[in-house]
Amino acid sequence: HNVQRLEAKTGADVIGEADVARTWDSAINARYDGSTVAHPALRMSDGERGCALSHITLWRKLAARPDDAPPMLILEDDAVLCEDFKLLCAGCIAAVQASFPAPAERHTVLFLGARVAAWRSDAEAHLPIPVEVSAGVHLHEAEYLWWAGCYALWPAGAKRLLQLLPLWAPVDVALSELVLRRSLLAFVPVPM
Repeated sequence: HNVQRLEAKTGADVIGEADVARTWDSAINARYDGSTVAHPALRMSDGERGCALSHITLWRKLAARPDDAPPMLILEDDAVLCEDFKLLCAGCIAAVQASFPAPAERHTVLFLGARVAAWRSDAEAHLPIPVEVSAGVHLHEAEYLWWAGCYALWPAGAKRLLQLLPLWAPVDVALSELVLRRSLLAFVPVPM
């Protein structure tokens, strides 16, 4: 498969950048994270804004592909992969694609590393939960989660994300809020 490294965007890259907000409302995040103070206008650091712009750059590359293109695996450069990562990742991707046979409806994010604050209840889940990926590994639907350092995203999901710009919070918080609102569906393998 095609592997490319994107040089991360920095604070200098976001000067005048309209696709990333300068402040964010932490009220929703504070409901799930006891260490976050609810505030209507927390300042986003240049690092947070640069990180968001890095993800947006990748989403644009992915959105340019046809809906039936394979998902893009987005990894931070310090991600540590488990021994069976390739096999487990392929199984998770296949399970998501089988659950969403129409590529244009894959408004999904497969988090291969995440801190899940809340799981979607069985009654609210899009798929019958859990979906078995392989022996001992199941996909669960998340309601709210953090960490955007290792995830797979489909072209339809990238297109939806770009329609919702500017990014109004740090990237993992913005993704979590979209998942909470069901604008995106998030699946996480358990165990991770």
